[in-house]
Amino acid sequence: MILKAGMERGGTMRWRQKGTIECPACASVRSVVDNVGTMLGERLCYVFRHFPLKAMHPHAEQAALRRGHPGAPTAPGQPSAS
Repeated sequence: MILKAGMERGGTMRWRQKGTIECPACASVRSVVDNVGTMLGERLCYVFRHFPLKAMHPHAEQAALRRGHPGAPTAPGQPSAS
């Protein structure tokens, strides 16, 4: 899991997370994001990019494709979900 956060002009916080939807540690961050979102409202821009670690989460890539998850690898013949 990779987290990056920073303030932008106008007071917007951009929070970028790279992880996999099968990872418990990645999922645990969601409650923190929800709390920060409650405090900042529309000033929070949260972006999650699917970054599968196939050795640890062998089904994560296919799960992201089925859900149309942004950042998921493109299936043959389909446009990118990013």
